[in-house]
Amino acid sequence: MINDSSPRIYVFALFYFIISCSKENKTPVIPLPDNLYSYTTILDIGNQNDASDIRVETKVLSTLMPSEIAESRLVIVKSTKTIDIAQIKLLSTNTFYSIPVSNTTVQIYKLPSSLKDNDGDVIQNDVNYFCLIGVIGKNGSSQVVKSPDFTLGNKPIYAGDYVGTWEDLGPPGPATFPMSLRIANDYTGNMFYASANFKPFGKGISDAVVIMEVNGATIKSFKLNQLIKEYTPTSDCPAQAILTGNIYDDVNLKLNDVNWADCDGTRMVRLSFKRIK
Repeated sequence: MINDSSPRIYVFALFYFIISCSKENKTPVIPLPDNLYSYTTILDIGNQNDASDIRVETKVLSTLMPSEIAESRLVIVKSTKTIDIAQIKLLSTNTFYSIPVSNTTVQIYKLPSSLKDNDGDVIQNDVNYFCLIGVIGKNGSSQVVKSPDFTLGNKPIYAGDYVGTWEDLGPPGPATFPMSLRIANDYTGNMFYASANFKPFGKGISDAVVIMEVNGATIKSFKLNQLIKEYTPTSDCPAQAILTGNIYDDVNLKLNDVNWADCDGTRMVRLSFKRIK
């Protein structure tokens, strides 16, 4: 006797197999947390007229899980252009910088001279660009994080805006005060006390003026002439000193301790700044 149920069992098994495969191929896409990367600064740190002039500093969310990220790509794009994640995935290797995937909070990327923009053109001075970080998730999710525009130029590499601190090491002390410093292209500068937004504490245009001499990353001379107009209702607070120091990691200006004397007395002081613009 022939069992005619066999074909039906076969058809049912085949149908079940097809449905099962279909379900397996439809793995749900789990969105990545928003804004995994945010830009702290994009600075011009060289005069090579290529991508090696660019220093990018980002902050990364602690919720970034490296196990969920296939790749993070940093791309330089002309400000007149647009690009999406699908195009970022198709870029050739010399038109993106592959970011090491890590949830380290502060990350710094110094780009290679061989890096081109997304059009394959050499990065150059006097062109408006922006950065894109394309995050490609392993589960099919992705995101793009755009930076503000920036432009490279041929100028002294340590000119710019800095914020930092003045430390009174004592005696008397210790005490720490916020400071800001603006260095012009001729390496003259203006310093602002008790402020990180470039406004004078006193009544003048700045609280101190400086002249900086640099040899490589060594600060040979940092002539500091304190003004602080109308520090008290009846007097200013002038003082002068010549300091030395060094530039670290292209952006950190650290001056050696100096014996300082002004209207608040004599004490050892320490100044340090980080470039933000």
